[in-house]
Amino acid sequence: MLGVWEMEFFDSAKSALNRMAEVRFDVMVTDMQMPEMTGADLINETRRLHPGTIRLILSGHADRDLIMACVGSAHQCLAKPCDPELLKATVARAACLQRTLQNTALNEHLTRLDRLPSVPTLYAEIVQRLQSPDVTMGDLAEVVAKDAAMTVGVLKLANSAFFGLGRTLSDPAEAISYLGSDVLQGLVVSHHIFQYCTPLAGDESFLDNLMTHSTRVSSLAGLIARAERMPNVQTGEALVSGLLHDIGRLILAAVYPKAYSLVNQRREPPISLGSREVQVFGATHAEVGGYLLGLWGLPDPVVDAVTLHHHPVAGNTMEFTALTAVHVAEALLEKEAGEGEGISFPYLDSLELTHRVPVWEDLLSSVAVA
Repeated sequence: MLGVWEMEFFDSAKSALNRMAEVRFDVMVTDMQMPEMTGADLINETRRLHPGTIRLILSGHADRDLIMACVGSAHQCLAKPCDPELLKATVARAACLQRTLQNTALNEHLTRLDRLPSVPTLYAEIVQRLQSPDVTMGDLAEVVAKDAAMTVGVLKLANSAFFGLGRTLSDPAEAISYLGSDVLQGLVVSHHIFQYCTPLAGDESFLDNLMTHSTRVSSLAGLIARAERMPNVQTGEALVSGLLHDIGRLILAAVYPKAYSLVNQRREPPISLGSREVQVFGATHAEVGGYLLGLWGLPDPVVDAVTLHHHPVAGNTMEFTALTAVHVAEALLEKEAGEGEGISFPYLDSLELTHRVPVWEDLLSSVAVA
């Protein structure tokens, strides 16, 4: 339901931009094909002038140049003809997301964001492999699956209506296979959907350490999901959610490098990292990560796992999901390192899974040590 939200309609991009100069809009929906100005141009101009507005585009057009022109600036793309209920649900979800973060400046920074920094060595490796005439989809997937930013990029694009897949993907390898090396090369080399980054959070090892931890959480979450005999789709969601669970830390470090450096370096045991983040940014890294992934249209189970991995009791499911696997995996790995808040046993009790903890603990030995 769109409820009491007000909608306005315009017959040209120029009139829409004139109105946006007068009134703030939470969400904008545009067609790709319009007179005078394409939807891609309108999306890019809106991002420049009104970074806090969520940008959705409707497209039944297969022009690759137009697609690439707005692949970063559009938060989501919906296929034409678009089911009215799907459009209403997408707009409603986007507007709800827009209001979950109370820090207006943070909200605008995140809504403007079109890419995330990749691990420098992995960025160099993906560029090198794309230049090889003998590269395979498996070669590319091997690199992307190690990097949170690349994983988000390919999933965002593959799940958009630009490529008309018609179903949601959570497996980066499948997404890469579907997009193909030519599209991936265009994104990396010409449109820079991934970017090389300078040291984040005042620490040259920050990104490497973050991705090492995320890779271990992903591996253990996948093992836990398999131990519970979850179907391949749910196991894949656990794997990718583990890789992305701390992406909010990457986002905050990229947007506010100096401030996040101070937050990250403070070591006050009674005060958790999330609490320190709230003090400075008004939101935790989990909320920031979930917000951006939701904005970019990633699958709901992945968004929920990222958003709630520290507080799974806030979830609305009563069964084992990717959230369960990621929460337990991170808690066990943090316990191994003498850190963290531990497993939420009230949550596991509600799922009647507490008795499985010893089985999951035994899986720790199968996860590579950093």
